[in-house]
Amino acid sequence: PLGRLVRDRVAQGLAGHGIKTTLVVKDVGYELRCVAPNAFDQEYTRELGAAAVATLLAGTANVMITRQNQQIVPIPFEEILD
Repeated sequence: PLGRLVRDRVAQGLAGHGIKTTLVVKDVGYELRCVAPNAFDQEYTRELGAAAVATLLAGTANVMITRQNQQIVPIPFEEILD
């Protein structure tokens, strides 16, 4: 139930900032493009997942892992929520 866990944690974080919202759990994937996943999809998600684990193991938390210009770039949530 990763979707529910993420939903609940995001809701708690937003509530801590006084932001009320409704969040719905939805597993989103390749169906958005209406095509089967390809090698790019697999590489992209593998890179994001590996970077998320490495970031956490390095002691960094509260960031969103992104890929920009072929580089992994963690963005602190406080920059996103401002």
